[in-house]
Formats: sequence, structure tokens, C-alpha cells
Amino acid sequence: MFRADMRYQPINRDTFLHTVQPALLRADMQELCDTVRHHWAPMQLCSLLTDDSADTRRLACLALGLIGDRHLCNCLAHALRDADAHVAHLAEHALWSIWLRSGASHVSGTFRTALDAMESGQLTLAVEQLHHVVEADPGFAEAYNQCAIAHYLLEQWEQAITDGRQATELMPVHFGAWAGMGHAHVQLGAMDQAAQCYRRALKIHPRTPEIASALNRIERCGADLAVSITDGPITRPIQ
Repeated sequence: MFRADMRYQPINRDTFLHTVQPALLRADMQELCDTVRHHWAPMQLCSLLTDDSADTRRLACLALGLIGDRHLCNCLAHALRDADAHVAHLAEHALWSIWLRSGASHVSGTFRTALDAMESGQLTLAVEQLHHVVEADPGFAEAYNQCAIAHYLLEQWEQAITDGRQATELMPVHFGAWAGMGHAHVQLGAMDQAAQCYRRALKIHPRTPEIASALNRIERCGADLAVSITDGPITRPIQ
């Protein structure tokens, strides 16, 4: 059983794999979550992100996606540049999972309402709800990012940039927010600023071909580039 005094102790790889194997064989994510939470602190799992075994690094990303918190996002951001593409993919999903649940408990209901409103196309309602969220929990980076996305979809480019900037101030490794600001700058014709944002996103997450493509087209075409090059903000993990 995990104890507080074990918080920073490294995990033995073989022990980790043996412990999580039953839940993995049953493909039971709730059991895996409970097992990992019972035995280790999230910080301990970070030590496995540099293990020699790609399988171990993959499982560490999966586990951090289940029990990690926003304080570990820098560790996962390093995994976005892992030599193993599957590790990077799982690290991306882990980051989105953490970002989406990193708000305070008292705003979770309002945040869920805002996301549901966005899914159903009620963008103005989503913005209103997200404003309530950030007023109550000003440290919730993903609430600002989702607000930026809603403003972008409403073609309110300046507001999208303002909220995206707030998201990246709170969570500098948020490649989605950096890319979203890049898209909004493109819509405003501010290609230099767009390129800067795209480069920041790519530095964090090199495996984002749509961002690389947008940057490449800016560098090739410059100010003559049509605003239609962007497909919209990144709202969820890139498949």
C-alpha cells in the first residue's frame, strides 16, 4: 500500500508490470486506476517515463493519464518527444485527461455543462458558463483554453487569443492552446505571430503534422496566405 513517505521513491519496473498485469489482461481501466492509486503516488510513476523499455514507458503514460495531476505535466510533455511514437501518443492523451479534470471540485459541474454546450453548438452559453468557471477557479488552464476554442468558433479572434494566452501562462506546455492562438492569428492576418505560436506548439509536441503543415505554408506563402489554411483549434487528442 502507498504511504506518504514513499512519494518520491522510484518504482521497480518488474514490480510495476507484475502488479498492473491482471487489470491489463482484463482491460479493466477502473481496476487499473484503483491498483495504481493504491500502490504508488503519481510522482513515482514519472520515474518510469525514462525507463529503457518502451512498454514500461507506455504503461507509465497510461497510468499517469488515470491518476496524474497538473503538477506532472512537464514530465509528460517530455514524453511527447519520446523516440517511440506510441509513448508520445499515450502521453498526449494523458495530458488532455489531466487538463480536463484539473479544475477545482466546486467548478466541475459548471465546466461539464460548458463542454456539453460546446458539443451541442451552444457556443454563447458555453462562453458564459466558462466565464463562471474561471471566476471561481482562476488557475484552471483548460477552462481558459476551452473558452478560447468557443471564441474561435464564434469568430471572435481577439478574445480567442486573450484566453489562449491565459491558458499558456498557467500551463506553458499546452500545445493545443499555442496552436489555437496560431489559428486565431492567421484569421487576423498576423502571420508572424501565428508562426511563433505554431513553433511553440511544435517544440512541445513535434508529432502534430497539421500544425507543422500550417507553419510550412506560412513560411512558404507569408502574408499572401489565405486564412482558410487552418482547420480550427485542437480540442481533443490528435488521432
